[in-house]
Amino acid sequence: NILDLPSLFFTARENTKLVGVFPFFEKNSIHGKVINSLPFFGSHGGVLSNNFEIKKQLLTFLNNYISENDVLSSVIITNPFNQENSVYENFFNYNFVEQRFTQCINLKNETTESIFQNLEKRVRWTIRKCEKNNLIAQITDLDDKISSDFYECYKIGMEIKKGRLKPPTFFNYVQSNFETSDIDIFIAYKDNLP
Repeated sequence: NILDLPSLFFTARENTKLVGVFPFFEKNSIHGKVINSLPFFGSHGGVLSNNFEIKKQLLTFLNNYISENDVLSSVIITNPFNQENSVYENFFNYNFVEQRFTQCINLKNETTESIFQNLEKRVRWTIRKCEKNNLIAQITDLDDKISSDFYECYKIGMEIKKGRLKPPTFFNYVQSNFETSDIDIFIAYKDNLP
């Protein structure tokens, strides 16, 4: 919606079964085409397949597409949960690698108490302070007021960090692009104010 571009996919099939996908967006510029898998401040893209050979074939297809279609630049931000990046190192024609860091905590065998005890001391203190001051967090529907309030908080935080702002439309599209079963939006309230 924001880029006003169609999403494109290279796909791999065995008979009629889908066995691999490479999602990307392509934008034309005066200097040539730009391919990004996936765009917008580091969304994870890359080849989606459980089969190394399929990944190799899709990357080979991508290399050919790039050389045959006046592609100026291509970016792949790989999935942080994919431990097999040698396929990109060996079969994607690249000239620069930028390291990204992702923090992920596996909560599979954790209890509420064990999670709480493993939080940093400042975080535990903040949670207790919120409880003491009767802050209430609940799942809510996203409306224009909540979107606007959230964006203002986000904007202040990003300005403090000197970060690059996503436009307000990025957040406005959350509700229209995700099913309610895909996401929960939590709002904390103090005296009925978000």
